[in-house]
Amino acid sequence: MQEDGEVESEPGGVFKLAEPLVVTMAKRQFQNDLDNLRDLMESRAL
Repeated sequence: MQEDGEVESEPGGVFKLAEPLVVTMAKRQFQNDLDNLRDLMESRAL
């Protein structure tokens, strides 16, 4: 399964400093969500 998508925004102030952490956390959460969906689909729970 391959995911395609992109979200862009322009953070300012303190959020600009936290941007790398937020991006990493968002990517990890998105991948976890995709993995969970795949597992549910493979087990035919959906």
